[in-house]
Amino acid sequence: PDSFAIPSQPVRSGNICAMGELHVTAISCPYCGEGITILVDDSVDLQQYIEDCEVCCRPMVIAVNVSGDGSLLVSVQAEDE
Repeated sequence: PDSFAIPSQPVRSGNICAMGELHVTAISCPYCGEGITILVDDSVDLQQYIEDCEVCCRPMVIAVNVSGDGSLLVSVQAEDE
């Protein structure tokens, strides 16, 4: 799976979560290869969810790990991997 160490870039337009922030994160779709942007919530240290690619509409499994220093590690893989 593709993994990205993302420098935190919080969204400042009022999109604040209960105890965290939403971060704009660039990823590549594991199916079509297109670069897309997603919002990642840093209020949960370990999370995994499915989100459809906005280009090809296929389901991507997105895993997020928030490290102790607040940096985000985002992994993306195809649902059928």
